[in-house]
Amino acid sequence: MTEITSGKCSKCECLISVKVREFSKKKFGEPLCWPCQCEKRGVPVEEKIVDSKEKDTDIVSIKGKDFITYAGLLKRAHEAGLLSMEITWREVNFELQSAACIVRASFPAGKVFDGFGSATPENSGSMVKDHYVELCQTRAKARALRDALNIGTVAEEELKK
Repeated sequence: MTEITSGKCSKCECLISVKVREFSKKKFGEPLCWPCQCEKRGVPVEEKIVDSKEKDTDIVSIKGKDFITYAGLLKRAHEAGLLSMEITWREVNFELQSAACIVRASFPAGKVFDGFGSATPENSGSMVKDHYVELCQTRAKARALRDALNIGTVAEEELKK
């Protein structure tokens, strides 16, 4: 399990990530989870909107279509209070050169999102075809985070380049 928690919210005592803690301390002077930050600002949690069309380095254009990068997804997930990501199932067949896994992303209030990823050298780009196991995990994490953040745009890493 990849654990990224670094402490507790000073108000409700739920676990919060390093990024959420750092952001909250700068903005509010104390470590607060995303729901407590919203409450402090007087904004309902449901109004948190992630704009997947934001024009920055987190969006790449390939053949005229926009794709979010994994880095962009991860940044938005930290902002939304990502607590942890863990591989819950994995299968690697080195003989057939294939890998598949399921990743679970956990957020405050007990919200969890699963993503499935698979990769082979044939469906991987030329730069990463020897690293299909790692690519499989990145694809699974990207899909879990896209579901969690309600982003319908496919992640760049999910494509064969």
